[in-house]
Order: sequence, then structure tokens, then C-alpha cells
Amino acid sequence: MIKHTIKNLASCPLAWLLAMTLVLGACRAELYHGLGEDEANEAVAVLDEQGIEAHKEADPGSDLWMLTVAPNQRAQAWRAMQEAGLPRRSSSGVETIFPRSGLLPSPAEERALLQAATAGDLERSLQSIPGVLDARVHLVMPAPGRLQPPGSPLPSASASVLIKTRPEATLKTSEITALLIGAVPALEPDAVRVVITQAATPSAAQNTAATVPVGPFEVAVGSAQALKWTLSGLLLSILVLCGVALAMTLGHRRRRLQTAQNLQAAQNQP
Repeated sequence: MIKHTIKNLASCPLAWLLAMTLVLGACRAELYHGLGEDEANEAVAVLDEQGIEAHKEADPGSDLWMLTVAPNQRAQAWRAMQEAGLPRRSSSGVETIFPRSGLLPSPAEERALLQAATAGDLERSLQSIPGVLDARVHLVMPAPGRLQPPGSPLPSASASVLIKTRPEATLKTSEITALLIGAVPALEPDAVRVVITQAATPSAAQNTAATVPVGPFEVAVGSAQALKWTLSGLLLSILVLCGVALAMTLGHRRRRLQTAQNLQAAQNQP
């Protein structure tokens, strides 16, 4: 029976062609791994806007995610991710710079660490604003003089901010300045410098020309999913028809064998 099954399936070359097409279409290339879920979702959305089909998959051995694309779109996807400022640069905050340990830093080290931690927290806050791709914050927080009387005003601080945004983002300098003034002691509005740059806008031709492989075929990204479902339906239909044909063939042979056995038994009777 196994031989008959193999023979009948081998007689359906279209089924094998469609099966190989789906297998080849399932080949993916890893783009990034170790991403958080929000960052992976954002990356998928950014690449989709560029006409690149990206998949978010579980990163083996961790609670993080990995991003995969078609092999022939890996370079294009990498450039699109770089232009979008993804994956985001991690900023060290207070909980990272001040780990819970038994060692006490010197006053100068403690102030330098506090300055770096405050800048890291502000960078993460700015990166959470919709449309912001990346943010850099540089703080200067002078230490009070040793002879300064208690309760006297702190030395003036200063801050410089560099922000990269999407082209459609609307970010006001006054809002960024207000955020920094509320987080840094002795920081005046005149001591804050904010520079906002916009990411390059991808050309429309690049978006419309994007294709993705589905087996041996190259199709537009918008048609790839529909083609996969169509090929899957055809493959399933052909496999069902092959199964029905196999069952009918086996049934016919079984009936012929039974008829021959009945005839032989009838002839052997006296």
C-alpha cells in the first residue's frame, strides 16, 4: 500500500511544484534579534511603510523578539532601519548607573554618575514621544562650592539636546525645554539648546518597486500574502484530489481482488 501511495503522489507533479514553492517562499533571513516587543512592532510598521514584508518571531532562549525579512530584502531593510533610528540606542538611567551594591562612590563620582543617569532618563523620556527616533542629552551640572553657605542658590546648569524625528513629527522646542527644566535643578530656559533634525523621506519609487520572493516568483509586497494563500489553496485541493484518486484506485483493486477470490472459490466447489 505504501508503494501505491508513493506512486500516486509521484503522478501529481503540480502538487510537488506547489509544495516546493511554499517551502522556498518560507525562507527568511534574520535582520535583528534581542528586541523588545514594542520595538519589534515599531520596526515591523516602519518596514511595512517602506514596502518590506517583515515578520516578528520569538527569539529562542529569551523573552525577546527577532525580526526576519526575505533574503533579497535584507540590505534594503537594514538601511530603512538605520534611517528610522532603529533599533533604539539604549540609555542608562538611574537604576543602571546606580546599582545596588555596598560600595559608596566619592562625592565627585556620585555627582558625575547622577548627571549621566539624569541625562539617560531624559533621553528615554524624549524617545517615548511619538515621532522621535533618537535623542541625545548632554548636561553640565556644576557642583556647589565647598565654601558656599547652606541654602544659597545652586550654580547654574546647562543642557544641550539633539533630537532626530520622523518627517511628519511636530515637536516644539518649548516642550523639550520645559521637560529639561523640570528634571534638572538650577536649569534656566536660556541655558537650554535644542537641535531637531528630521529623518530622510524615502522616495515613492522605492516603495512601489519593492518586491518579495514567493518561491521562484517575484511579486509586489502587497500581492505576496494573497499569492501565498492562493498557492496554499491550490496545493490543498490537489492533495485532496490525489487522496481521493488514491482511495478510489485502492477500492477498485480491492473489489477486483475480492471478485477474483469469489470466482476461484466458486470454481473449487464440487
